[in-house]
Amino acid sequence: MEDNLILNKVEDVFKNTFSIDHFTTSLNMDNLAEWDSLKHISLIVEIEKEFNIIIEHMDILEMISVEKINVIVKKYVEK
Repeated sequence: MEDNLILNKVEDVFKNTFSIDHFTTSLNMDNLAEWDSLKHISLIVEIEKEFNIIIEHMDILEMISVEKINVIVKKYVEK
């Protein structure tokens, strides 16, 4: 799957999960107030649904920024 397609899907998931209109690849847990531990779980669940993948626990813990999410999702969709 192309990087742009992954990013577009991640963007849609972010907008729906966090009810935001503004999306950038610089979003992370520190600069998005809505991104707390409960929303993190919701985000992961929605990403898993969108990409039809199951993300391992250690990867979930690392998914604290859009950039890291893209890297991890790419790893799973290329399996």
